[in-house]
Amino acid sequence: MPKDYYHILGVSRTASEKEIKQAYRRLARKYHPDINPADKAAEAKFKEINEAYETLKDPDKRKQYDQFGSAFREAGGGFRWRPGGSPEWHDAHEPTAGKHVDFSGLFDTLFNQFRQQQSSPPPRQPQRGEDVERDINITFEESIFGGVRTFTVTAPQPCETCRGTGGGTKQTCPACHGKGKQQQKRVLFGQSEIPCPRCAGMGTIIQRGCATCDGTGLTDRSERLEVKIPPGIKDGARIRISGRGGIGLSGGQRGDLFLKVKVQPHPFFTRKDDDIYCEIPVTFTEAILGAEMNVPTVHGEVTMKVPPGTQSGQTLRLSGMGAPRLKKPGHGDQYVKIKIVVPKHLTERERELVKELAALCQENPRKDLNYRLRKPGE
Repeated sequence: MPKDYYHILGVSRTASEKEIKQAYRRLARKYHPDINPADKAAEAKFKEINEAYETLKDPDKRKQYDQFGSAFREAGGGFRWRPGGSPEWHDAHEPTAGKHVDFSGLFDTLFNQFRQQQSSPPPRQPQRGEDVERDINITFEESIFGGVRTFTVTAPQPCETCRGTGGGTKQTCPACHGKGKQQQKRVLFGQSEIPCPRCAGMGTIIQRGCATCDGTGLTDRSERLEVKIPPGIKDGARIRISGRGGIGLSGGQRGDLFLKVKVQPHPFFTRKDDDIYCEIPVTFTEAILGAEMNVPTVHGEVTMKVPPGTQSGQTLRLSGMGAPRLKKPGHGDQYVKIKIVVPKHLTERERELVKELAALCQENPRKDLNYRLRKPGE
């Protein structure tokens, strides 16, 4: 029966390579034969997980699987040619003719896959650990001025009990006889070598492994890290901490830890790239006559001139009063949006003066409104 490799790994069909790898490692640790000795069901599940991962981790294999399903791996099936050179897939489990498929680019894909397998490193070669990404929340002020943060991160570390060896007794893998590889049948190229699913390419298995880490050689441990936040860092940026990611295999170096920055919003300032935005209320007399006023910036208060006749919603620029440019000299700008505030309560004298002003003012701000509608046929 066709196998749903995405369902086996518990990921969606649009899962990224990173999500597929994480799902595989989680399931492989759970169903590994060394952790489940004499459990045939777990061993079968482990082989199924390896088969799914070997297919989905390779972009070319995944492309073929998405097109043909798990049938492209079956030794009992094959390709046959219809009259006129039109190819079709033949499944040995089906007595009737197979379905017609599109072969555009298939042979190039298979040849590239074959070359990659021939040039791939041996399974016991040291492999670098995977990179890990975590979120880090910082304040608006920290994004402007920078700072130092201390936080705790939990990641797999070599087991202290067995010193990362997995404990127990190492024995030659009975499945691959210590080679770390097994032969796998292919449709067009006969056989190819893959990492042994029983020993994960190590060539050895561990009997009666360490009780602390269940023979995996790894345990989750927390460590405190200190990270420097550079001035001017933006929301969504990543900070790299070298050597604090996933554990490498076969003595390989650790991956890196990437901290994805999330900047908390500020009640007054808003940031876009390196520019700062804010809104300042002014009285209608200040807008009419013009004024000088103190305006808050991320660098402290500065004096800003409001020109006479300023309109509500108009934006004024304060050059160089924005956020510092990350890894570059200089700063962005600050843009101040004017909001004219009309007084709600007037004294009798103020009301009289406003009436006098209204009588003297001849300007009609609505004279140019284009509000007329044309009826159909006019």
